[in-house]
Amino acid sequence: GLMVVLVAGISFLGYIAVRIVGIKHGIGLMGLFGGIVSSTAVTLSLSRRSHESPLLTKNLAIGINLACSIMLLRLLVEMYVLYPALATRMILPTLGASLVGYLFLGYLYVTSRKETIVQTTVFKNPFRLSEALLLGLLFGAVLALIQFFHTHFGNSGVYVVSFISGLADTDAIALSLATLARNELAHETALRALILAMFANSFIKFGITLFLGNASLARYVGTYLALNMITFASLYFYF
Repeated sequence: GLMVVLVAGISFLGYIAVRIVGIKHGIGLMGLFGGIVSSTAVTLSLSRRSHESPLLTKNLAIGINLACSIMLLRLLVEMYVLYPALATRMILPTLGASLVGYLFLGYLYVTSRKETIVQTTVFKNPFRLSEALLLGLLFGAVLALIQFFHTHFGNSGVYVVSFISGLADTDAIALSLATLARNELAHETALRALILAMFANSFIKFGITLFLGNASLARYVGTYLALNMITFASLYFYF
């Protein structure tokens, strides 16, 4: 229940921001706020639009990448609320990866056409009863799976479940790992499993742009995600 309130509450802040800002500020700001609600929804919507406006592909990539950039910061906040001792290990990798990612976004912005693209992505209210119930079921299922596989297969089982869970969602796996890390799961195992989930989620985002968007969009988004994840993993394992 606490996990549902935490995640839905963060998403609701983005949902309110989107409703307040509306569509008049274009793709950048809406992509950023939309990413707080659902970066996947933003990625799906803008990838499809890249075929309609190929000359504005960089602008669309900026919107998707801004939405995706929220993932690291969101996970850091969620884990800090649930288990600060584990979250502190993520601060340096998160800041470093975010900095590298935003530098690449700066390059895209400077070299893009200065056009305003109206954001038309439709978001669901994260506090709707059906959405909250689904979120709760997802958390329960992921937590149970990790406990089961950790008991029977050790750390390798945790890594497998984390990667598969990351293909769909990062919130559930991150909070589940933080919960277990407070009790029986080693911190290093939890953080490495989280990195695998983040790589899996980034892979899905890239796949969406590859299959629904044009080639240039996939290249820009893929480059951003690769820089982001490689920097995060490098800083984590180096420090």
